[in-house]
Amino acid sequence: MPLIHRTNSSLTFHDTTAGKDLFTYSTDSTGDRITWSNQEDFNVLRLMFEASFQYDAIFGSVPGYPNYVTNVTFGIVEGRVHFNHSTINSGNNDTILQCPHASNMMPVKELQCTFTVDKQLKLTSGDIILLEFRARSGGKLELMTLDDGAVTGVEFYIGVTAIDVLEFKFDFGVPSHCTENSTCSDHALQLENDITSIEIRPDWSGWTDRLSGISSYTFEVWKMEYNVDAEGLQEPLITNNTNPAPVFITNIMAKNLTFPTYKPTEAGVYSCILEVNDVANNSEYVRRIVIFDDNSHVTVNSSNSLFVSSANFVTNYLWQTDFKPNVKNDITVKWEDLFSNSVHHKEHFLAKVLDYKPRLSDNIRRHNYKRILTKNDDHEGDRTIDSISNINGIVKFQINHEIVSRPSSEAPADGWEDIYPIAEQSVLNMAAGTIGDGDSQQIWVRAFDVLGTNKTQTTIIHYDQSGPDNFLTNREYNIEGGDHTFSSRIEFVSRDLHSGVTYVSMQIVLNGTNNIRFDQNVSVEERVGLIQSVN
Repeated sequence: MPLIHRTNSSLTFHDTTAGKDLFTYSTDSTGDRITWSNQEDFNVLRLMFEASFQYDAIFGSVPGYPNYVTNVTFGIVEGRVHFNHSTINSGNNDTILQCPHASNMMPVKELQCTFTVDKQLKLTSGDIILLEFRARSGGKLELMTLDDGAVTGVEFYIGVTAIDVLEFKFDFGVPSHCTENSTCSDHALQLENDITSIEIRPDWSGWTDRLSGISSYTFEVWKMEYNVDAEGLQEPLITNNTNPAPVFITNIMAKNLTFPTYKPTEAGVYSCILEVNDVANNSEYVRRIVIFDDNSHVTVNSSNSLFVSSANFVTNYLWQTDFKPNVKNDITVKWEDLFSNSVHHKEHFLAKVLDYKPRLSDNIRRHNYKRILTKNDDHEGDRTIDSISNINGIVKFQINHEIVSRPSSEAPADGWEDIYPIAEQSVLNMAAGTIGDGDSQQIWVRAFDVLGTNKTQTTIIHYDQSGPDNFLTNREYNIEGGDHTFSSRIEFVSRDLHSGVTYVSMQIVLNGTNNIRFDQNVSVEERVGLIQSVN
């Protein structure tokens, strides 16, 4: 019987101008008998198969032939390849290629057959090229007369046929995710935390490929760079002098799916790209953005301060004198350039992410095939491709305030209000009757960076809209024994129950002429003012 030892087939695109093969796809009986391709243009078909005739497998031990039988031969009498191109659009296209070295009249023990066919193939996704290799056994014997040995006839033996099949299948479509055609809850790619101080932990599900099926997933992580001209973050670009590599890359087979983890070695913004690859080598790409910082700090600038700008600047913004107790009052609080996360600010952690620049080409058809469609870019989670509103790396401010009898060193546990949109000032709308003369209000402001690290600062504002009270307690004229012939003594008290008295201004004015004969300020530290002389 015939035994096919090996079959091989290859499809090639040969560039006649360049005089070379640009790409070749092969399939072989010693390996996977089905080869998937994502190419649509081929113009050379090469086929080869080897077979032999195993005599004893059919006849066993034959003692001999009758004496009228002569010239007995058995072997392979036919070798051929059936080329069948089935396409969705135009049905089947069949071609038979016949090996020239074997026939019923000339059986062969060993068959080696090769074909090179110039054939322009126009393929569409879903096409199948089936190659059926056939080796048929047979033989002949000649009959002769015993008298003179003349051949009187030929009898042919019809044996068995050995068949081997190879296939080329074509898939030009990229893998798809279930969210494209349904409301499935699977994620094309998600990160457990896209703002994190621990490992980057991705997972994905819901990917399918209608024709060839999903082969593998490649997950890679890139440290992003800031493009000053475009004012955004991007993956390192391929240039004539550089071919950057990801900081992490791993390939996971679809039939043994596990999810990787990766912890960066330095703080930064990272691009996580998932390549979903089908058996025909078509790929779809998904991108997610993550901020990593395991040493985040919010700092306080000692050159600036938290203060109530609506307070009286003469009092170093400690006293608010411009308010009315029985109506609503606006109290303005400011803290310009007080808080920052300098690393996040200087390294542009919160800037927008630029569109992915397509790259990679593998042949004449697929140029810049590594690209990320808008639908597959990062529009979910806390760190998307959009910029994050911030001031000096701070993404959120909160404010809290309460009337206190004495300052507290601990901030309140609740009652915090977010300041939105983010700003370095806030206006406290104090309802009528909530503040009055002598009240003290403690104000806290808390600043958060994108990882939730925070710092808190506080200040005190005191309220006093009423002036001091002056009381004349004693008045004496023409005192004997004074420094002057005509001396007088005036005693008075100045007091303020809320903010206190800092100084007393005293004038002596002549009636009629309004001439000021004495003018003096007495600070509260001096306590007593003495008029030395009045002329």
